[in-house]
Amino acid sequence: MPPVTDPLGRLIELHDWTWWGHIVKGHPEVRAMRSDVEQAIVAPISIHYSNSDPTCRLYYRHSPRPGL
Repeated sequence: MPPVTDPLGRLIELHDWTWWGHIVKGHPEVRAMRSDVEQAIVAPISIHYSNSDPTCRLYYRHSPRPGL
């Protein structure tokens, strides 16, 4: 995924090793949804601070799949 800019003006780059080694590894149900994840970063319905990492943000958007 090429870098994208979130609504806060932050440049976000989702590296392949992060996608496959962390995100898909822990959440295999999103394997085919990388472009949806990119859209959640570019145009989220909400952004929250992570409880475990103050530099991390959690981006939310409606999913095309129920429950995600």
